[in-house]
Amino acid sequence: STIPSAYTETQSLFQRIYALETLKLWDDRIILTYGADRAKVFGSNFNYLTGAASSFVPFTLYKNLIQYGLVIKIAPGVSLFTGYNQNFAANGVGTYNGVKNVALPPKVGEQHEVGIKTDFLNHAITANVSYFDINQKNNTVPSFPLDPANPNILIPGVISRGFDGDLSWKVNRNLYLIGSFANYSAKSILGPAVNGIFVQPGTGSVAHGSIPVDNTAEQTESVYALYDFGNKGTYKGLSIGIGENYQSKRAVTDGPNQVFWGYVPGRTVVDSSINYKYNEHIRYTVTIDNLLNKKYIYSIRSENVQVPGTPLNIRFMVSYSL
Repeated sequence: STIPSAYTETQSLFQRIYALETLKLWDDRIILTYGADRAKVFGSNFNYLTGAASSFVPFTLYKNLIQYGLVIKIAPGVSLFTGYNQNFAANGVGTYNGVKNVALPPKVGEQHEVGIKTDFLNHAITANVSYFDINQKNNTVPSFPLDPANPNILIPGVISRGFDGDLSWKVNRNLYLIGSFANYSAKSILGPAVNGIFVQPGTGSVAHGSIPVDNTAEQTESVYALYDFGNKGTYKGLSIGIGENYQSKRAVTDGPNQVFWGYVPGRTVVDSSINYKYNEHIRYTVTIDNLLNKKYIYSIRSENVQVPGTPLNIRFMVSYSL
C-alpha cells in the first residue's frame, strides 16, 4: 500500500527505577517522604515525507529526578503540607537551532507546593488551599498549520504560580455542595527570535521575557449543588444537580505560543442534571449543558481558529445494570 507523504512514525521506550522512603514520627503527626528515580528514554523517529535514511533519528535520554513531601498534623482535622517533584519526558523530533529532523531537547520541569488541608465533622466538610510554583522548560506544541517535516515546535517553557483549592460540604443527608477555585499567573517564556525584536499585535509594544499562555484562564471558580431525595418518600430515587463554572479572559497566541494577539472574554456557564433511579437496574438521566444558552468561546487554537461553546443542549439517557 502507498504510505501518505505526511506520515511520521515514532517509537519510544520509557524505563524508570524508583527508590521511595517514608518516615512517620510522633504518632503519625509528622510524615516525611523522599524519593529519587532515574529515567531513561529510548526512541526513534522516521519521516516518510522523504523516505531517506537521514530521516531516521534514534535517541537515548537520561535524567535523575528527586521528590519529597512533608505533612504536619497541627490539630485534629488540620494539616500543613509541602512538596517538591521533578519531571522529565522526551519531546520527539523537530527543528532545533535551525537544524531539521533532530531529537529535540527533553522536557524538564519542577513543582513546589505548600498548603493546608482540613477535615471536620466526620468528613462532612473537607477543604484544602495550596500555593504552587511550576516551571516547565523545553515544551513543545504542534506546528500550525501542520508541517509534516517539522510536526513539533520547541518553545523555551512555561511558568505558572498561584493558588488553588477546593471544598466539599455535606450540608445534611440530602444536600451536597462542591466548590473549587484557582487564581494564578501563567506565562510562556519567549524565545530569542521574538524577545526584543517583534512588536506584539496584542499590545502594540515589544514583549520582553514572557507573554500569556494560550487558551488559559488565570482565574477560575466553580460551584455545584446536588440534592438527593433519598430512598423514601414521594420523590425517592430522584436527585437534582445544578452548578456554574467561571473562567476569566483567555489569551490568544500563535501556535508556538510566542506571539500575543489579545484576549477572548471571560464567561460563566450553568449546567444541570436530573437523575432518577427507577429500581435496582434502571436509571434515567437528563443532562442540560449551558442551561442559560450562553454564547462563549470554548477553545482557542490560534488567532484564526477559535471553537465556539455548545449552546443549550439537552441529553437523555437510560441505563440498565445487572
